[in-house]
Amino acid sequence: MFKKFRKNLLQLVLTIFLLYFLVLVFLYFYQRNLLYHPNENNYSGDEILVDIKKVKIQTEDNIELLGWYHEKNMILYGESLGTGIATHLAQNKNYAGVILETPFTSMVDAAKSFYPYIPVNLLLKDKFENDKKIKNINSPIMVMHGEIDQIVPFSMGKKIYAIANEPKYSYFTKYDDHMMEFDKKLVLALQSFIKSLN
Repeated sequence: MFKKFRKNLLQLVLTIFLLYFLVLVFLYFYQRNLLYHPNENNYSGDEILVDIKKVKIQTEDNIELLGWYHEKNMILYGESLGTGIATHLAQNKNYAGVILETPFTSMVDAAKSFYPYIPVNLLLKDKFENDKKIKNINSPIMVMHGEIDQIVPFSMGKKIYAIANEPKYSYFTKYDDHMMEFDKKLVLALQSFIKSLN
C-alpha cells in the first residue's frame, strides 16, 4: 500500500515538474508575442501638430519599422514598455528632454510582480533595465505615474524618479491607472516641463 502511494506521489511530482518545464519553454520561445502588441493603437484619433517625415527602417531580421522624423530639439516620450526604449536611446546623449510615463525599474522586476513562481531573470530576453540606464541620462527628465496603476507598480515610478539625475520633474497622481488621464492637469504639467527646457 505504501509503495503504491509513493509511486503515485512520485508520478504526480514528475507530472507537475514536466508541466512546469513545458510552461517555461513556452514562455521562453513566445515571450515576445506576449510582450509586444504592434497592432494595438491607443492614439488613433490624435493629430500631429508638427511637420514630420515618415521613415522606414529595415532591421537585421528583415522587419520593417515605421518611424517619424522631426528636426529641431527632440523630446523623447516613452510610455510603459516605451520607457525601456526611451531610457536606452537617451543614455549619454543630449536630448532636449525625456518624459517617462508609467515607467518600470526593469522588465524583470515588473514580470516578477505578476509571475513570482517563474524564473523570469533567466528566461527574459528583453530585460529593459531602466534603473541602470537612467543613471546615464543627463537630459532633463520628467517622470509621470498614477498611484493605482494595476500593471506597473507606482513604487517603480517613484524609484525611477529618485535615481534620475537632475534636472528632474515629477507628475504623480492619486487616481490614475496605467493609462494616465490626459486631463488639463497633466497637459499643464507637460507644458510646464517643456517651457523649462527653453
